[in-house]
Amino acid sequence: RRLAFEVKEARELMESLFPQKGLFKRPEIHIAHRRIQATTISGDFYHFIPRGDGSLGIYFVDVEGHGLSASSQARSLYQAVTDGEWGLGDARRELEKADELVRKAAIFQKEEAAFCMNFTEIDPERMEIRHANAGMPFPLLFRWGQSQPEPIQAAGVYVGAGYGLYPVKPKRAEVKVGDGDLLVIFSDGILEARDRRGR
Repeated sequence: RRLAFEVKEARELMESLFPQKGLFKRPEIHIAHRRIQATTISGDFYHFIPRGDGSLGIYFVDVEGHGLSASSQARSLYQAVTDGEWGLGDARRELEKADELVRKAAIFQKEEAAFCMNFTEIDPERMEIRHANAGMPFPLLFRWGQSQPEPIQAAGVYVGAGYGLYPVKPKRAEVKVGDGDLLVIFSDGILEARDRRGR
């Protein structure tokens, strides 16, 4: 019974980390998002950050491993980055700050935590997307009227493992967008998903 309670508590905890409906409304940006609960408990989540200049920040987190420990690490990271001014600046700099938080915080040092993570800025005024990446799949940009996507490529080691320390290129991607363009951001759960036949 205790294990069942802990599993239920972990699922409810992870549910609270995702964006709530109606969090972000801008006439220039239309958002559709969906998640499907895995059969095992994981620490993966995403969130939106509405910003004062009209732009939108989106970040995805992929915690290594599964189970109660992964959900606990996810909560700790969420609390660390939502406390203060994190998420309001340059995409690359936000991941650097997250990396510094993880490397210095005692709660993460104890478990030698490191996270795959990305941060995307959608700027409707400049018609621009800026993206930084630390081990996540590349987002895909579908231009209006085109069927083949453009991967938005940026490089970086895991957050908590020295993202802000190692010189990699490109550390931030910056692309211009137009009306009707579609950006798809996803975690590796999409790539790892299998149907009932294991395909």
